[in-house]
Amino acid sequence: METIQMPKSRAEQLNELEVGGSLPIENEDRKSWANTITRVHSDTIKQFTIRTDRDENKQTRVWRLKDIQAAS
Repeated sequence: METIQMPKSRAEQLNELEVGGSLPIENEDRKSWANTITRVHSDTIKQFTIRTDRDENKQTRVWRLKDIQAAS
């Protein structure tokens, strides 16, 4: 029997993203990704940003930034 891999949800993709790593996304999906980041990670120490590369291909990416340091 063949195992079928289901595509990972956006939340799962964000959870697996290492600090300094990025995911390529479609520019049209930018707002949807921003909503996912706000909904899923608003109460965590993880920080993300969405940027469009300045080179010729203008690829839009979700970047994982350095984690927020807990206040002491």
